[in-house]
Amino acid sequence: MNLAALSIKRPVFISCLVILMIVVGMISYSKMPVDQFPDVTFPIVFAEIQYPGASPLDVERQVSKIIEDEVSSLPGLDTVSSQNFDSVAIIIVKFKLGYDIKEGEQQVRNRIQNIRNKLPEDVKEPLIRRFDPADQPIVTFALNSSLPADELYDVANEQIKPILERTQDVGLVRIVGGRKKEIVVEVDKKKLQDRQISMLQVSKRIEDTSKDIPLGKFEDKKSEVLYRTIGEFGTLDQLKDVSISFLGSDRPVKLSEVAVVKESLQKASRFSSINGQTAVFLDVYKQSGANTVAVADRLKVQLNSLNDLLKVKKIDAKAVFVRDGSVPIRLNVLDVKESIGLGILLCIIVVFLFLGSARSTFITGLALPNSLLGGFIIMFVMGFSINIMTLLALSLAVGLLIDDAIVVRENIFRHMEMGKDPKTAALEGTNEVALAVIATTLVVIAVFGPIAFVPGIVGQFFRQFGLTVVFTMLISLFDAFTVAPMLSAYMATANEHKKGNGPIDRLLKWVDELQTKLENVYEKLLAWTLSVRLQILAGALAFFLGSCFLGVKYVPKTFLPPNDLGEFTVTVELPATSSLEATYVLSKTIEAKIKEVKEIELVALTVGSTTYESNKSSFYIHMVPAHDRKGVTTPMVKEKVRALIKDFQSQAIIAVTDTISVEVVRSL
Repeated sequence: MNLAALSIKRPVFISCLVILMIVVGMISYSKMPVDQFPDVTFPIVFAEIQYPGASPLDVERQVSKIIEDEVSSLPGLDTVSSQNFDSVAIIIVKFKLGYDIKEGEQQVRNRIQNIRNKLPEDVKEPLIRRFDPADQPIVTFALNSSLPADELYDVANEQIKPILERTQDVGLVRIVGGRKKEIVVEVDKKKLQDRQISMLQVSKRIEDTSKDIPLGKFEDKKSEVLYRTIGEFGTLDQLKDVSISFLGSDRPVKLSEVAVVKESLQKASRFSSINGQTAVFLDVYKQSGANTVAVADRLKVQLNSLNDLLKVKKIDAKAVFVRDGSVPIRLNVLDVKESIGLGILLCIIVVFLFLGSARSTFITGLALPNSLLGGFIIMFVMGFSINIMTLLALSLAVGLLIDDAIVVRENIFRHMEMGKDPKTAALEGTNEVALAVIATTLVVIAVFGPIAFVPGIVGQFFRQFGLTVVFTMLISLFDAFTVAPMLSAYMATANEHKKGNGPIDRLLKWVDELQTKLENVYEKLLAWTLSVRLQILAGALAFFLGSCFLGVKYVPKTFLPPNDLGEFTVTVELPATSSLEATYVLSKTIEAKIKEVKEIELVALTVGSTTYESNKSSFYIHMVPAHDRKGVTTPMVKEKVRALIKDFQSQAIIAVTDTISVEVVRSL
């Protein structure tokens, strides 16, 4: 017994099944995460090793070279490279596509642990992690204040950061800018030589003296007491009184005799400001697989709570929302949703005009929500997210989903015009076109299905695109063989296409007459085409080759099309030998030029890169709302900024790019 016969004989069962599918589909849609791009796995592992005080050359010789030699024999390895900076080494281990990256990460961890004793003693515990393209801050807060740099950093680290970290699905909060406090010991080399003391001896004594050491415990029948020595320094005077050595056996040499001990600030590695005022940025990262939009909404709610806390504690600082990484996602999702909704509406209107029946339109139009919601069920089970690729697939599939139902419904109506009752017409009409409907659906699947299996990194992006089209087409085929014949058997009537004299009826008659005229024109055109076959084939070939030529030569090529999100990024790169201070001075000059553009609302400057390069800086620029720009788009403002800062191109490499493009290229 085929599906059409089952749906006609068991209409209640099919109706309940469809209702269940719609409900589960809506639940699946609400539970699916929302993100910019699909979840892509890159076969890359990073190992970050900090070696305080070492130069890039020392880092390369004593850390990077040893680790590279150790991991170069890993199975499935593609390439190993390293980036060596002041006090830090970053080892990049790239595996071949298809290799289990979790296994690769564990292998790298084990290999580095095996040679831990070959690395310098001062090397800190290696930080090993897989590369994740979603490992970008989704929200950035700024803490504005006139407080000194060290106090501002303490407020961000001790007051703001813990609250943000406790927010649901927040994975990490990083502080950018500010300076930590530190104790500086400036040793007099001549005094050490006079007393025959080495620098290593001074360092070792300070390290050994500053430890709290457990001494055990004392027990009796009623109680027990734990003992430990208190060695951790509480004041500078305690550090100054540390005994470095003994001259002979009578008098100890204290640290204060050979060194100056004072409280200071760590050397600045990055500067940050917002609209010219010094600030500390807090970059918030979400947990892997979390809903970006939902996390951003929770963090927005925290903003008022943070400022209220600062007021209660009488701290002269204010938390400001700088960047919301979920805005592009929201705009893309909204745009595609509007496209899908508009496509469904126009599709139903066209079907109504050409079928000329409200009942036939309802029967065929029901294939759209059924297929889309049914597709969401399979997407949810497969672990897909609502992203630009899946939404693009859905918007493309809207025009294909209703085709099967139209073919089935039209053939059923043809059988009813032959005098058959609705049930017989539904069964025989469906069976008659079953093979053609299956073939049409399989052709679409044959086109989009292989896209899901394209190898490489790009293939991972298109996997969800291809499978989403396949899922929705399969559900539409099921709908064409069940819902369409069932509703045709119990809702359709033989005279439903008869037209009266109302305005809608007159419109349908006019469309019907227009369609008849178009059919006549098509007949004549087809007859002429068959009479000049060679000329038509030659013209088609010329048109094809001409289109290829124009497309290759004149159509612009870019990774992502220009957008009008109201934000963009300016990156500045000075010569490699430039200091952080030199980069800061030039960046502030460029910032003053950028602020001359009246459409710009916020300029957030960060001097120094995340990879500890002092010759780089970046500006995040946010524009005023679109309705206040009077038709000025983001690309127009970018051109204005390029014109204003072109005089600085001789001093540095300056690029003005979309924020999304920067993140995607960095990920790739």
